[in-house]
Amino acid sequence: MLLAILLSGVCLPQVSKVAGATVEIGIKDHTSSFVVKSSLFQNMTKLPQTNINISGPALLEAQSAIQDSLKSRMATLSVSSLVIRVESSKDWINTTTSFSVDGFTRPEKDTTWMNLSWIRFKVTSDLKAENLSYNLIGRRYLLPIVASLSNETGMKYYSPVFTPITPEIAAATAGNVSAFDFSGVPSNISSWPKSFDANSRMTSWATLARKALDLKIVFETANVSKTLYCYTVNIAKITVQGHGSSFGDTVIVEASTGIQEVGMLGTIVGLAALGFVAHYYGRKAVKDSKK
Repeated sequence: MLLAILLSGVCLPQVSKVAGATVEIGIKDHTSSFVVKSSLFQNMTKLPQTNINISGPALLEAQSAIQDSLKSRMATLSVSSLVIRVESSKDWINTTTSFSVDGFTRPEKDTTWMNLSWIRFKVTSDLKAENLSYNLIGRRYLLPIVASLSNETGMKYYSPVFTPITPEIAAATAGNVSAFDFSGVPSNISSWPKSFDANSRMTSWATLARKALDLKIVFETANVSKTLYCYTVNIAKITVQGHGSSFGDTVIVEASTGIQEVGMLGTIVGLAALGFVAHYYGRKAVKDSKK
C-alpha cells in the first residue's frame, strides 16, 4: 500500500510501519478456499474507526462484485461462503477475507485438472464498511493527498529502490491501491517454488516474497526535513490435497478415489501369497529330496 505526507506542522516519523498481504488458496474436493489477509499503515489522513464483520446488503454487494470480477476471468466460476472482517483506526486498516470458489476443475481419468488463471483478478467496486471505503483505499484516501503535493516545492518521489519518479507516476500509483487487487500475482504457477508434505499429503506452490509497492516521499526545506517510506510484501500460496503437478497456470492432482490404495493393497496381498506358496513348496521339495 501507500503512505504519503501531509504538509502540516506535525513531525512525521522517519520510517513508517510496514504493510503487507498474504493470499492463500486451498483446494480440496473440487472447491477452492480463498483467504486474504492485508494490512495498511498510513499517516496521510485520518481514517474512520471501524471494527465490523460485513453483513447484510454490504456483504451481498461485496459477493456480487467479487463474483463479477471472477467471471470476467472465467465464466464458469461461482462464489459462496463469503466472510469479510474490517478493522481500522485513524492510521491503519486491516482486512481479512475468505470465500469458496467453484467451477474451475475437471476430472481426467485418475486425475483432477484445475485451471487457476482466474486468481489474478481485481475488484473495482467501491466497497464500504459503514463509512469506510475498504477496497478503493487509494482512490478515496491516498490519491487526493498525493495529488495535492504535486504543486509543492521541495518534494521528491522515489520508487522502486529509490529510483526518482515524477509526481504524476506517484499519484497514479497511489490511486491504484485497492484491497482486492490480485493482478500482480505472478503467472505461470509451475515456475513457483514447490513442496510436498508427506505427513499431510499436501502439495504447495508459493511465490517468493515480492514488493508490490515501494514508495518514498521526501520533503526538504531549510528548516524541515520529512521522509515517509512504505512498501508491501505480498506472498501467494496454493495448496492441494495429494500429489500435485503443474504446467503454466494448470494444476493437476491425483483423484482421491481410493483406486490406487486398493490396487496397492492387492499387490501386497498377492506378493504375500506368492511368498507363502514359495515357502510351502520349498519346504515340501526339501522333504521329498530327503526320502
